[in-house]
Amino acid sequence: MMRSVILVDEEWGQVMAIIALAPWKDANPLLMKIGEQLRAQTVPPAPPKDVQQNQSDGNGQETRP
Repeated sequence: MMRSVILVDEEWGQVMAIIALAPWKDANPLLMKIGEQLRAQTVPPAPPKDVQQNQSDGNGQETRP
């Protein structure tokens, strides 16, 4: 069973600051695991706004802006 914890950004900052004070051999595996999970949750960026998309003129014909 995978457990999860929801914290606001300020609380996550506190957790990370506490982990940063731990010895590297103890903190590094935890930081790596947290980083992997955060990267997996990252939403892909939206396409650039300057990409032109085809639009229909209402008669089934495509027009370009």
